[in-house]
Amino acid sequence: MLRSRTLIIVVAGLSWTLIYDSRLAEAQTTSAHSGGEASPPKDPIAAPPPTNSTPGANANETPPQIPNYFGGQSATAPGPAWPDPTGTKPQTDPAAAAPVGPADDNQNADFVRNLYQRANDSTWYNATGFLLLGLTIAIWVLGFGLLQIGFVRSPLAAKILGQSLLIIPIGCLAFWAYGFALGWGNFYNSAVPPGWYSTLGPGTSVLQEGIGIGTQFDAAGKASGSYRWGLLGTKGFFLHGVDDLGVMTLFAGMATFLIKLAVIPIGAMADRWSWKTFWGYGLWVALPFSLFANWVWGGGWLTQVGANWHLGHGAVDFAGSGLVFGLAGVTTLGGSLALGRRFGVCEGAEPGSFPVWNSRALAAGFLIWAGVEIVFVWVAADSGNTDLPTRAIKFNSMYSIVAGGAIATILPLLRSSRPTFRATCQGMLAGWVAIAAPIAFVESWGAATIGAVAGGLAAVTIAAVRKLQINDPMGVISVCGVCGLWGVLAVGIFATGKYGAGWSGVDRFAALQGDVIQQQQWQQTTGVAFDGVRGLLYGDPGQFAAQLIYCATLGVVGLGLAYAFFWISSRLFPK
Repeated sequence: MLRSRTLIIVVAGLSWTLIYDSRLAEAQTTSAHSGGEASPPKDPIAAPPPTNSTPGANANETPPQIPNYFGGQSATAPGPAWPDPTGTKPQTDPAAAAPVGPADDNQNADFVRNLYQRANDSTWYNATGFLLLGLTIAIWVLGFGLLQIGFVRSPLAAKILGQSLLIIPIGCLAFWAYGFALGWGNFYNSAVPPGWYSTLGPGTSVLQEGIGIGTQFDAAGKASGSYRWGLLGTKGFFLHGVDDLGVMTLFAGMATFLIKLAVIPIGAMADRWSWKTFWGYGLWVALPFSLFANWVWGGGWLTQVGANWHLGHGAVDFAGSGLVFGLAGVTTLGGSLALGRRFGVCEGAEPGSFPVWNSRALAAGFLIWAGVEIVFVWVAADSGNTDLPTRAIKFNSMYSIVAGGAIATILPLLRSSRPTFRATCQGMLAGWVAIAAPIAFVESWGAATIGAVAGGLAAVTIAAVRKLQINDPMGVISVCGVCGLWGVLAVGIFATGKYGAGWSGVDRFAALQGDVIQQQQWQQTTGVAFDGVRGLLYGDPGQFAAQLIYCATLGVVGLGLAYAFFWISSRLFPK
């Protein structure tokens, strides 16, 4: 009986398919005989508008044009022609990206068709990558939770692991309600390189409402939606009115960074806050994250110091040394100061360190965390934009992590002490935290140097925090806070200028067009024919100044918000 029903369903399906195909062929034949054309698809990315690719078929036919958002010359500002090796243009095949002109309509049409197809494939590829990043966050939280358990007393293990998992739904709820809108509500109006195209598709253009100072106007004299100093986004509260695959993918990808930030301080607060304070923290933490995300990743005022004050390319933080880890460190410091010391914990321990309470949990957590971070970085490098220097991103992280762990292991030997697994783990963590911001902009030797300095900073500042009697069993203040700020500053020191042309809308080389002498001097000084992100060692002190402003803002605003929240919540909901 089951076989008979299956056979009937298969036959019916094949019959419907044959009927549908025959009617479709008939419609196409009728359209061809009548000289008509099929209607173009509504989605401008899915396929190009139909064109007659036969040369000379219609002498008066206008050759297909490439949309401005696919590269080339911007509609509002001149820019360099693509293909562009610095990562400021869409994913294009250099072999196929020949200049398009009206001389050969057939070649022109094929090129545009292929360009649409590449953009469509790229959009789906990037979306898939971002969604895969979202799937890794639960494993990352598990690994980091075990890592924290290794540094605290056994009775706190269940509480820390439970809160680390609970923060995922609570933090995502806050990010859905208000965080995404504040951080990325005006994302489309960010300062970008000429001809830049969103790697998640044109649907992100709905994110174009915000608050700022100094309204910018377009060529027609209308408000463009962008500001001289961007402060907040206002589009997308509860994700209302932003129903697009690209926007939803952006939401999922950015939520993973929020969860990372939210989990990190839990180990330091576990036995000093009440459950009500924890719930409040989960709903509050999206606020500082979204503020800094708008200012740094959403085209806000910290990135605009480049264009407005001529300080390099403005604040640059590629993967979150400051925005994620640095902010987690200052949040931990603010909470520790507001909640007070934990009396009787680790009294009499060696100065500068808390003992490892559970070495097995520490080892397991570190291995899980490290594995997920490596997958996270490699997937992000491949999915975010295929024009990025993916090899540099993948291997710079490895150089920095290894250098940080090596220095943290060697330093105890110089003090006539024994190296510890705790110190090695903290050094490797510090190396990863520090390289996150400059990871795409530095050479391998720069990455190793940044990681080595971070490993040394972690060891020294952990001891200093302990002597100040600030309870931080895992060393988050040092490993994430201090080393995160060091990573932000490292961009302004070691960035080579080989990547990031047009970052935050700054393109000083393009402004020299027509002045051959100035262009030659630029190339002799920088070694490149474009304006990438450069640090002090490569002749741009303005970039270092922009990174300093970023660090100062993190310290003042981030610490102030954290201290205020924990002070108020501890009075309202005492433990």
